[in-house]
Amino acid sequence: MAETSTTTYDTRGAQMFLRLSDNEIGRIAQFGEQRRFQSGQTVARAGEVGDGLMVILSGSVEVTRVEGGK
Repeated sequence: MAETSTTTYDTRGAQMFLRLSDNEIGRIAQFGEQRRFQSGQTVARAGEVGDGLMVILSGSVEVTRVEGGK
């Protein structure tokens, strides 16, 4: 029998990356501010205190991990 490899994204992707309706986005928008980022700009770093919840309205974000240093 062949082994099947699954990732956290495969099993919990829908929980980690919710799809909000326009109504839901409108409701949470009152508690924050809209910001724009340039391509390649860092929006958060592991181990640093962030600004709170981020909702990606358009575009994409690449999550990377650098080993062995800052």
